Amino acid sequence: MAENKLNIGGVDYDVACNMNALMDFLEESGSDDFSAFANIGKLKPTDMLPLMAACIREGERLAGRECNISAKEIGAVADFSILTQFMEIFGKAFSPKVTAEKK
Repeated sequence: MAENKLNIGGVDYDVACNMNALMDFLEESGSDDFSAFANIGKLKPTDMLPLMAACIREGERLAGRECNISAKEIGAVADFSILTQFMEIFGKAFSPKVTAEKK
């Protein structure tokens, strides 16, 4: 269902960066503060893998598959190229969509 995918450890995962994923991430991290999401570049390195795991679990849920991947499991096989791909997916999902009207 998700158009965004990540290949982690030879497995393709659907990724959904939506409010459900953000809520799961915040709940797991014990936070209730959206300010970190205003600029993904300002997220702490320790937040990136748990956020990626939450977005993968949500993408897989939307695709009708159960997935319980953890940040530790991702960290064991992922490299910086995977992190970069995830940041691009996340950035596209939450960047403001501005339309200009020409008159």
